[in-house]
Formats: sequence, C-alpha cells, structure tokens
Amino acid sequence: MRNSHLKLMFIANGMARDQNAFAGTYNGLLSALEKQTRQSIHAVDVEVRGVRRYHSVIQSFNVSPPRWKQDLRLAESSYRNRSAIANEAIKTSQRNLDFILQIGGHFSCHGSSRIPVFSYHDNISILSKLIARRSLNYFATPKVQNRFIELEKESLLQNHGIFTFSERLKNAMVQHYGIPEEKILTVGCGLNIDKSHINSNPGDEKYRSKNILFIGQDFEQKGGHDVLRAFKLVRKREPAAQLHIVGCNPGIRSDNVTVHGVVNRNTKAGREKIRQLYQSAAVFTMPSRFEPFGIPHCEAMYHSTACVGSNAGAIPEIIDDGNTGIICNIGDIEALSDAYLSIISDGEYAKYLGINGYIKARANFGWDIVAGKMLKFISNKLSADLSTQQVRTLTDAIDTAMNKSQFSAANV
Repeated sequence: MRNSHLKLMFIANGMARDQNAFAGTYNGLLSALEKQTRQSIHAVDVEVRGVRRYHSVIQSFNVSPPRWKQDLRLAESSYRNRSAIANEAIKTSQRNLDFILQIGGHFSCHGSSRIPVFSYHDNISILSKLIARRSLNYFATPKVQNRFIELEKESLLQNHGIFTFSERLKNAMVQHYGIPEEKILTVGCGLNIDKSHINSNPGDEKYRSKNILFIGQDFEQKGGHDVLRAFKLVRKREPAAQLHIVGCNPGIRSDNVTVHGVVNRNTKAGREKIRQLYQSAAVFTMPSRFEPFGIPHCEAMYHSTACVGSNAGAIPEIIDDGNTGIICNIGDIEALSDAYLSIISDGEYAKYLGINGYIKARANFGWDIVAGKMLKFISNKLSADLSTQQVRTLTDAIDTAMNKSQFSAANV
C-alpha cells in the first residue's frame, strides 16, 4: 500500500498547527505526514471547552490548586469528553479513512468506528506514578491517577499499533501494560526549527563564548533550580560565564543571568531569537528532574551545541555521554558545575561535542524521518490485515461452497 494512497485523520489534545503546542510536535509531524501522503490532513483538536469543561472543573475541585489542576487533567470526565469529541469527528468525517493517528493517551478513539487506530506517545502515566514527586502527575489524587492509568492501558491495548519517542517507553509499555512488543515501534521525534537557517559550522567564537543556555517552560521540573546552583559554583572559577534562561519567567535577578522569558515560536522574530540563542551558546543544559524525552536537547544538537543533561527518562538515549554531551545524575549540583566548566573552559572540547551532536541530530531527529517510519509500519500493518481478511473471506467462501455441496449430495 503506497503512502500517497493512505487517508488519515490526525487527532490531538491541542491545536495541531500551533508551533508552540507540545514543543512543536503536532505541527512538525502533521506537516511531514501531509508532505509524504500528498494530501491535506484533517486535524482534530479534542481540548475540552465550554460547558463540558466547566462541569469537569467543578467535579475535580480541590482546595489545593496543584491537585485541582492535575485532577482536572486526568479526571475520567475529562478523558470521556475528549474521547467524545474525537469519536464525533470520526463519525461525521466525509472522508474514506484508512486509519486514525492519535497523539498521546489522554483520550480514546475507539468508539463505534472500526477504523484502525495508531497512536504516538512520549510518556505513559504509570511511569509518572512510579517516579512520584518528580513527575507531572505528582499532585493528582491517587484514585484519579489510578483510574486514568486503567483507561490509558485499555485504549492502548485496543490500538492497531503504537509509536514511541524512546526505547525506554516501549519497554515500559510491554512491562507495565502487557502490550505485545511487535505492536510497538520506536520512531523518535523531529524538531520545531527551520533547518535552512542553521549554520552547521558556526565557528570557534561560539565555542569560546562561555554562554550556557537553558530552555524550559516548567523551571522546576526541567532542573532550572539545579542549573542556578551549579552556575553559582561555575562563576567562582569562571567569572565571565553567562547563563541565559528561555521559556519561563522564574523571577530571578542575578549577576550574569539573563531571563528572556517566553518566546513565541509562531512568529518569525521568535524563531529567529531561539536560533540566535542556540548559535551563540557553548553549552545547552536541561537537567530535568522528570523528562519523558527532551526535545530541546535534540534542537541544541542540531545547532552544533554541546549538551549537559540528567539521567532522567530518555535523555541518555539522546545525549551520548562524552561524545555529544555530558550526562549527570539527577540533582548532582557539583557534577553539573564540573560539566559546564569542562566545556566552557575548553573550546576544542565544546566544538568536538557540538559537531558530533549535529551529526547525530541530522541523522536521527527529523519529522520526515519519523513520518516515514510511521507510514511504512502502518502500510505494512494494513496490508497484512488486508491479506488476512482476504484469506478469511476466501476460506469462508470455500467452506460455504463445501457445505452446500455436502447438503446437495446428502439429498440426492
């Protein structure tokens, strides 16, 4: 089955063509799929709004704002509402669909339709529960979290196929949810950047800059406080070091620390600013406390920038320790400080890590690569299912003919 013949619907919890949504994953993947299937794909946003959301907000109420927020996100009512939006879109679609591509596990596309469902994930909730305090779901009520895990598992087991960002996640799905390994394919991720404007040979000035770049929306979860503590140690030995913080406003005022705040990637000016920050940094760091994958590390590597990250989640699958960057244990401030110093004090080492990172990123992190892997897997799955159905139909026809023949013979 050729890719250009595949008709699909793209369903996500958010606006698929927004470059800020899910670190640009929705928009990047959707654009690559449209390019390879040569069609305009119908993208559905299942985010709950209006009266439906109001009811879920009331039902999830908790005097603790963090718990209320997480309970609302994971509540069964929210899950059912998102699923209802998805399945209504599938039901009313005027297109002859070959499959559904669902992004994430916060809803189910298994309604009355028999259209095959494939899904794409960077995390599953059982991992968030096991990691406890460092996870996104830490504040959720245990009852709400456990019920969501049941719903997520139930939906995944019904899926025709599953795509994961990392091998770590694939293994977790097999271990904790009992999903057959052959049903899952690790495809990695792409990048929300304009590659045509990236200088793959930025020059020695970049690597002698002593600039350290941090990008993250959730300052605490992404290890921002650890970065600040490590940076204080760095400045005792390297007073010229500079730290740039992007994506959040942690309210910090400190010497040699520049907070750029939230940068809108939907604008040309925003994308250019991100590019310039990567291009002028000797080191990119995001030593997350909890991290399903770590797309900014991939972006930094594409900008030939050495990376320093933690051993959380799938980060060790992205950063090759000692080859494209340095991996530190979660919360190890001295190790972070030593890693920063080893890079900003040695321009040749910074360049070595940066160039190796670029080579790896170019070969592995692209939405065209991800979309190609997905479509090949889906095409093979659907072709195999079609062949199986054809065999069953032929077998049924033969059995019916034989039964008729035996009936006729018995009545001669």
